[in-house]
Amino acid sequence: MSLLLAFVPLPVPASATDLAGLMDELIPKLLAEHGVPGAAVAAVSAGHQVVAKGYGYADRDRKIPADATITGFATASPAKTFTAAAVLQLVHEGRLDLDRDVNSYLTAFQIPNTFPGRPITLRHLLTHTAGFESNVLGTSWPDPADVEPLASAGQHGLPERVRPFDDRGLLAGGHRAFERSPVTLHLWLLYAGLVAFLAALVGMPVAALVRRLRGRPARHRLAWWLAWLTSGLVTVFVYGLAATIVIAPTDAILVGSPLLIGALPASSTAFVLTAGLVVCTTVAWWKGWWGLPGRISFTAYTAAGVAFMTIAYLYNMVGGGVRLTIRLAQADAQSIIAPICGAAASKSPASSTMPKRLTE
Repeated sequence: MSLLLAFVPLPVPASATDLAGLMDELIPKLLAEHGVPGAAVAAVSAGHQVVAKGYGYADRDRKIPADATITGFATASPAKTFTAAAVLQLVHEGRLDLDRDVNSYLTAFQIPNTFPGRPITLRHLLTHTAGFESNVLGTSWPDPADVEPLASAGQHGLPERVRPFDDRGLLAGGHRAFERSPVTLHLWLLYAGLVAFLAALVGMPVAALVRRLRGRPARHRLAWWLAWLTSGLVTVFVYGLAATIVIAPTDAILVGSPLLIGALPASSTAFVLTAGLVVCTTVAWWKGWWGLPGRISFTAYTAAGVAFMTIAYLYNMVGGGVRLTIRLAQADAQSIIAPICGAAASKSPASSTMPKRLTE
């Protein structure tokens, strides 16, 4: 079950009773409109809870109603909002500095000085410009009892910092931090590559069989079989990824799906073989292999394959320890910000309730 966090402007009712009546009128309509099985809604004013009610079901199949006092909702990424609000409160109180090296606040672990003179600041963490690698595979736990303390997770699971940003949010070289080609283009490149791989996987053996039956086997067959092997490996990887998403639990990628982890070496091998395809294409044009139609078809296949593997690389879908060291890296900064909040908040017990809760 997940949490839907929303701030909805409402007319101010005269009393808590009026507010509860307004919620009873509005919330069921929203649940029905968006197909949400259940929700818990609370209204807070001047730091005090005014009303809290459950609507719909916590378990629709067993008809267990949602209860605002006992039904659990996973906060997931909205916790970043709470963490950021706590950080800015502490900044406002003068106990944190947005532009100070975060290592000055951390006690349980330190962030390696990967890029001397370019320390990571709270401003970087809050704006996702710290430059950490992006890799969520196996970074969550299926059982809450197994969750590591933040200090331990920071010591053993700190992502690698692959690229620094300056105070203006710019990468080295002047490229803007979030300047990327459209996601739609990425999808079309993936689709084009996947179609080329599937066509090669099925078509190349058929074409080889036909040529053999006609007594005209293809020259330089190793290049074609290299393309066919690359297609097979990509197909294995795509199947593993699709099966993980469709069949496995929704958090399988974060927890670490054995199926997906097993498929990642296929993508790594295909990535390396794609470089071989580029070499074969170059030699084919240089040496005049296969005639013009053959060279054009092989070049088109190689181009589609390079497009597919490039996007897979950018989205960290190439396993075997391969990292993209020039991508626009982002990281979930909560594992670093939360200990900082706790350290700063502990200095002033009178006003540290919210940050302490965040770090527990």
